[in-house]
Amino acid sequence: MKNLKARDVMTRPVVSARKNASARDIAMQLLSGLYSGLPVTNDEGKVVGIVTEFDLLKQIRGGKDLTTLRAEEVMTRESVTVDVNTPLQEVLNLMMEKNIIRIPVTENGSLTGVIARCNNLLFALGSPQNPDMTLRDVEIIAQDPDNGLIGLSFNRGGFHLHDVVRLIGLCDPFTL
Repeated sequence: MKNLKARDVMTRPVVSARKNASARDIAMQLLSGLYSGLPVTNDEGKVVGIVTEFDLLKQIRGGKDLTTLRAEEVMTRESVTVDVNTPLQEVLNLMMEKNIIRIPVTENGSLTGVIARCNNLLFALGSPQNPDMTLRDVEIIAQDPDNGLIGLSFNRGGFHLHDVVRLIGLCDPFTL
C-alpha cells in the first residue's frame, strides 16, 4: 500500500455541484446517489468547497428553505483536497486526523476524482495484496422475478450477512 497514489483508488467520474446549484437539487442528488457530500466547483473546475448532508441539515434546522439557497451559501469552504499523486498513506492520515469522510482529488488544480472512506476499504478487500477477497464473494441466494427481490449472502472469514435488495432498471440475471 505504500506505493499507491490517490489516483489508484479514487472514484471517477465525480459527481459535483457548481456554486450556483440549488441546495434542494444537491439534497436530491445526495439522496439519489447515496452520497453524503458533493464537491463544489467553480466554472474552471476548481474545488471551492463541499456540501454535506450536515451542511444541509444545519440550514433546515435554522428554518431555511433549500429551494432558495445556493451551494455557495451552504457549502463548507475549507475543504481538504489532495493531488492525484498524493501517496495513499498520506490521504488516509488526513482522513483519520481530520475525521474526513471524502476528499476531492485534483489534477493540475481541477477536480478529477474523489476518495471516500469506503473506497479505501473496498480497495483493501480486493487489492492485489489481498487477492482472495473480492466482490465475487457476494452470492445470490434467492431471486423473486415478480418484484425484483434478491437475497444476497456475504460470507467471508466468519462474517456472514443476509440482505434483501430491490434492483431498479434492467437486469440480466445470468450476469449477476
